[in-house]
Amino acid sequence: MRSPQDLFRFIKQEYPYLNVLLASSAQVWEMETIEDHVRKVLAIAQIVKAAYQIDELPEEDARLVNVKGLMNVLLLMHDIGKGLGRKVDQYELHKPVVTHFLKAWGYSEFEVKRATELLMSDAVGLMIQGKVGIKDTFASLRRKAARANVSLNTFVRLHMLYYSADAGSYDSVRAAVFSSRPGALFFPLFVIDHAVEIFEELKK
Repeated sequence: MRSPQDLFRFIKQEYPYLNVLLASSAQVWEMETIEDHVRKVLAIAQIVKAAYQIDELPEEDARLVNVKGLMNVLLLMHDIGKGLGRKVDQYELHKPVVTHFLKAWGYSEFEVKRATELLMSDAVGLMIQGKVGIKDTFASLRRKAARANVSLNTFVRLHMLYYSADAGSYDSVRAAVFSSRPGALFFPLFVIDHAVEIFEELKK
């Protein structure tokens, strides 16, 4: 059920009202539906998994991504709240819907907590936009990792996968923010330019 293709098929058959939300506007200038956007996000996630070395995470964490498919489910549902109201309220609208369905689909409280900590954060995006410094960004990521009960390294990798797949789906953002070099596709230029400072934060 948890491959991108299986997830869309499952939702369309079993949850018609979610299909209505997916057909709603993503409220972006590209004039996409939520489903259009999510399909691109899921495709990019498959590309960037290698860049963030997801397969090298501790076994329990890697299983959530690769076997249990938690990240695919989260990415599929990550903008679902836009179909319920204004984009400015999206995080608060997403959370109850995503939490409900993750539990209904058999994910544990621990897994749901991890997913919602990722869902409710734009720490990396704010850092890349220059709105928050590197040290403050990592202070926020440490708090979130602690609440999700995972290491900072694991949380950052999952968060970067989420950010790169989501932000990289927008043409204007992709050209301005991400590398287009083979082997570093969809890797944020900011992270490349500030690699030493970021590595030092990861070591703390």
